[in-house]
Amino acid sequence: MHSIDFWSSNLGFILSPEEKTLLFYPDELDIELPDGRYVVINPSVTTTCRTWDKNKWENLIDMILTTDTKVVVVGKEIKYDHDFNRGVMRVGGNKVIDLIDKLNTSQLWHIIHNSFAIFTMNAGLWPFAGTTDTNIIAMGSTFNPYYRSPYRNGSQDYKHYFVGGECKIFCHTDLKYNSSGDIKVTGGYPVAGCFENKPTYECHPNEENVFNLFLKLLNNNKK
Repeated sequence: MHSIDFWSSNLGFILSPEEKTLLFYPDELDIELPDGRYVVINPSVTTTCRTWDKNKWENLIDMILTTDTKVVVVGKEIKYDHDFNRGVMRVGGNKVIDLIDKLNTSQLWHIIHNSFAIFTMNAGLWPFAGTTDTNIIAMGSTFNPYYRSPYRNGSQDYKHYFVGGECKIFCHTDLKYNSSGDIKVTGGYPVAGCFENKPTYECHPNEENVFNLFLKLLNNNKK
């Protein structure tokens, strides 16, 4: 089920699409926003199925910069007591505006809300961006975007653009991969690897397709 349905059903109710929009109430803007047009990227590091290759982020940044658009990099290191820590890649060097670990939640909201678009995989900033009015460019992974795409104005399509890879199976959200009974259906799946045992994540898009989608949005905005 969609994450919002999971939360609401645990509280005893189901929401209509018009009611599923998440809201965030930021403090007043207290930082300077980048001048001119800019986009936000979130090169998060999490489970491998939801982590885009660093070289793809680097290539995408170089492509975006050719359009006279600035690139802001955001993210935060999260430390746990176990071996696996979620984090963010340092990409772009001095070519980007690096705001990693420099923003509180309200400041992050203003940065995203005032951007032309945010680029993200299946990570925390995907639903968080749904509380803003920016364009969301979501990159594919092993999860069907239906279960993660935020609702705005009663729809998952409002300023939301998904670009996936060649594989459209979305194995981590397909019940057939739990048909053996090894894992209790209500217990969830182990979020790791490709359930088709492919050597690479063919569900991840290449940087050219992601950039072409951005270019299309940019051109449509100029008309």
